[in-house]
Amino acid sequence: MLTLDLAKTVQRFMAKRAQAREEFLETRRSLEAMAGSKYHDTAMRAATEKREKAVKEAQSRTRAETAAIIDKMRHNAANIAADPPSAEQLAVLEVLKMRETISREELDEAAAAMGGCSMALAVVDDLAAKNGLYSNYSRTMSTRLSRSTVERMISDMERGINKILADEIGAAPGARLYAERQAMTQGMRIDLDALPQAPQPKDEFELLENLGITNFNAFQKAVDRGATNE
Repeated sequence: MLTLDLAKTVQRFMAKRAQAREEFLETRRSLEAMAGSKYHDTAMRAATEKREKAVKEAQSRTRAETAAIIDKMRHNAANIAADPPSAEQLAVLEVLKMRETISREELDEAAAAMGGCSMALAVVDDLAAKNGLYSNYSRTMSTRLSRSTVERMISDMERGINKILADEIGAAPGARLYAERQAMTQGMRIDLDALPQAPQPKDEFELLENLGITNFNAFQKAVDRGATNE
């Protein structure tokens, strides 16, 4: 299935990146006693080049594989038909639109009354925004996602994947940002490999959630099968 295949492809890259890092660090540790020697410098250059080659090959392969899967997802998403609200759902939305202010509790109740209709839930999201409240009902509660919602989710996911693939180290983002700021303000040289590593998702589902796929079943139905809403 496309969604899980995509996640597994990204996981393979992350594992390859981590493996290349561990092999490099093992070599570096084994050469510590010879620091300053010509042999040390030559061996470290070779280890660095080996690591860079392994990561770049993994990046190139993963970019091609994920791009092909995402293209298929977008093709399937284009087949999603409109999912209009029922008369009862429209009546609830119309009443809400007449209100000057709406509470979070009322929005939650309205979202629950939309029966998983993505179009109706998107309207509830709009009403929440107009009342200064954040919501994501159309992504988290829809049983049949709209084409526009799926396309946004695919684009967000793609950006997240590209960010992962652009990172050759895998350091925890917060630690890396702090270290880079220290380097800029104090002229310090930073060893990225000494930074804490970003936690690895425990499985494909956690990785997808990190990439913004918070409604896995509905998203999978939309992009894996090219399902049309009836």
